[in-house]
Amino acid sequence: MIALSRLLDNPQLQRLVLDPFLRLWLILAAAAAILLAIPFHPDFSAGQSITAKYLAGERPYLDIIENNPPMTFYMHVPSALLEQWTGLRGEYWQDILAFALCLCVTGLGEWLRTGNAIPRDAASARRVGIILVTLLIMPMTSFGSRDQLTFVLMWPMLVLYAEDMVKPRTHPAWVDAGIGLMAGLGGCIKFYFILGPIFGCLFLCRAKGSIKPVFGLENIMAALFCVAYLASVKLLHPAYFEWMYPILLDAYFAGHPTLIYILSNGLLVLTTFYLLIALAKDDKRLQDCRTRLLLVAGLGFSVAYFAFTRNLPFRYLPPASCILMALAAAQNHSERPAAIKLYEAVFLAMSAWIMLISNPYRAEATAFARSLNLDRPNILLLSDDLGDGHPLIRDLGGRLVNHGLNPWVTLGLMIKMEDPTTHEQRIRFARLIEWERDLTARAAAKTPPDLILLQNISYVNWLAWVRMNASLGELLRGYKPIGKADNLIFLIRRTPAEMQGMPARSELVD
Repeated sequence: MIALSRLLDNPQLQRLVLDPFLRLWLILAAAAAILLAIPFHPDFSAGQSITAKYLAGERPYLDIIENNPPMTFYMHVPSALLEQWTGLRGEYWQDILAFALCLCVTGLGEWLRTGNAIPRDAASARRVGIILVTLLIMPMTSFGSRDQLTFVLMWPMLVLYAEDMVKPRTHPAWVDAGIGLMAGLGGCIKFYFILGPIFGCLFLCRAKGSIKPVFGLENIMAALFCVAYLASVKLLHPAYFEWMYPILLDAYFAGHPTLIYILSNGLLVLTTFYLLIALAKDDKRLQDCRTRLLLVAGLGFSVAYFAFTRNLPFRYLPPASCILMALAAAQNHSERPAAIKLYEAVFLAMSAWIMLISNPYRAEATAFARSLNLDRPNILLLSDDLGDGHPLIRDLGGRLVNHGLNPWVTLGLMIKMEDPTTHEQRIRFARLIEWERDLTARAAAKTPPDLILLQNISYVNWLAWVRMNASLGELLRGYKPIGKADNLIFLIRRTPAEMQGMPARSELVD
C-alpha cells in the first residue's frame, strides 16, 4: 500500500493523468501504434484490390462487377497510386491519409467553435482528446473504412450547425462552401448517412423558427456536389444505373439487420444504454443546445443504419461516433459525474474491442498461403466472405482473378430465394446466377489462377456451383487440394505429369 501511495504521488504520473495536453500526444501515439499493429480490415483491402483492377484498365460494371457506386474506386485511387510510386502497401497509405483527414477535421471543428484549431486551454484539450479517441482509436480495424470516412467528412458541417445554435457566423463564406463540399463527398461515399446532417439541420430550423438554415451555402454546395457526382456516374458509368442497380435490389439488399442481430450487436446496445443514461440524468451537458443538436444528428445516422445497412457491426460507426462527439462537445462536459466518466471510458474500450473482434481476418489461412512461397500469384476466390480472400491476397502481393471481389450476386440471390418468390423471379435469379458463373469462367480463362481459395463451410456449396459450369468444372480438374486453413480449401495447379490419367471429375468431394 505504501508503494502504491508513493506511485500515486509521483508528479510525472499525476501529470500524465491530469494534463489533457499530454494525453493528446499519448492518444496520437497510441493510435499510430494500433494502426501499425492490427491487421487490415477485409473491406479495406478489398477496396485496394478492386482499385488495382480499375487502374489496370478494367471497366467498372463491365469488366468489374462491383456492387458499390464509383466512389469506391475513386476514394482508393490516391493510396493505390502512392503504392505504385513508393512501393509502400496501399492500405498503409490509406491509413495515413485517413489519419491526416481526422486531424484536419478535428482542427477545423475546434476552429469553428473557439477560433483556434489547436487547443489553447484544458477544456478544449479534453474535448479534442475525446474526439480523437473516437475517430482514431474506437474504429480499430475498421479505421479508414467508408463508413467512418463518411462521418469524418460530415463532422465539420455538424459542428457548423451546432455553433449556429449559439452564435452568428463570422468566418469567410468560402469556409462554408468547403465544409459543404466535404459533406457532399461524404454523402457520395455512403448516400444514406446524409440523414445525419438532415436531422441536424431540421433541428436547427426548429430552434430558430425558420427554414432559412436549409438554404445555407454549405447545404447548397453539398447538394450541388452530390448532383454533379450522380451526373458523372450517369455519363461515365451508365451501366451502373442501367443494369447493375436493378441487380442490387435483388442480390445485395437481402441482408438487412434482423431483430436477433440488433439485440446482439454490442456496440448498438452500449450506445443505446449510454443515451438512456445521459437523457435520464438530464445533467448540465444536455442543457447545451449544441449537444442536443448533435444527438439528434446521431439519431439520423441511426435511422440510416436500420433502414439501409447490412449485418455488420462497423456500419454503426457513424451513429456511435456522433453520439460520443456530441457529449464531448457539451459546454459543461468536464463537470460530468464520476460514474458517467467511468461509463464513457468503458464504452470507448468496449466499442474498440467490438470493432477489433468483428474483423474476419484469417490469420491461419494467411500463414498457410505464405508457406507456399508463391511469387505474386493469381488467385481465384470462391467464398461468401471477403474476409476469406482479403487481405490474404494483398498479403501475398497477389492479383485477384475474379471479375469482382467474390461471387456476391449468387450469394444474395440464394438468400433471396429462401423467401417466397414468384416463378418468374426464380427464373430470373437462376439466369443471373448462371451469368455470374459464366463471368467467373471467362475471368479464370483469361487469367489462369495459380491458387484457388474454396470456402469449405459455406452458405453456398461453391464446389457444386463450379461444377454446374462446364468450363469451370474443367478448370477445377487442373488443380489439386493441398491443405485447409480457416475453413478454406487451398487448391494449386497440377503439373503436366499429374494431369495424365486424371478422372473426368475433380478428386474433391462434396
